[in-house]
Amino acid sequence: MPKHWKDVVGYDGLYQVSDRGEVRSLERLAKSRNKGMRLVRARILCDANVKGYRYVHLSKNGEHKMHGIHRLMARAFIQENVDGLTVNHKDGIKHRNVLANLELVSIQKNIQHAFETGLRNSTGEHNPKAKLSPKQVIEIRNLLSRNISVEIIANCFHVQKPCIWKIQHGRTWAHLI
Repeated sequence: MPKHWKDVVGYDGLYQVSDRGEVRSLERLAKSRNKGMRLVRARILCDANVKGYRYVHLSKNGEHKMHGIHRLMARAFIQENVDGLTVNHKDGIKHRNVLANLELVSIQKNIQHAFETGLRNSTGEHNPKAKLSPKQVIEIRNLLSRNISVEIIANCFHVQKPCIWKIQHGRTWAHLI
């Protein structure tokens, strides 16, 4: 199946993006550093990996910017105005930028997708707010089973009493029961 190329929105006549996640510069005359003109040859651009996403540097009128390839593709092939929406990789593989793998969704839907596919996990120690390790939680449960007060346990582990209460009542760390 042949590649389909479309102009990068905002960079018409300068760059194009393919439905397979490649970005190319188009042949053109551009200003050189010594104020003359130089020929910019058409080529496929190299991309950079930023937190698993593929980015390219694009320039226009002397201004350079990094752009996520998945966002360039969404604007060119799905919908030009992506404000308020995020590009979701359906299979969860951030660097797999093929048109069939991309969709525009709300930020909330994208986060929900990440939890459903296991890309995001906020259980126990994976929760960025976690103050305890699984080993400590097991120890806390043992202390609670011996009728040691919540206040004493909280002081020993340097956490607030509600933290211990939530463990005691299965509101947090329930996966360790």
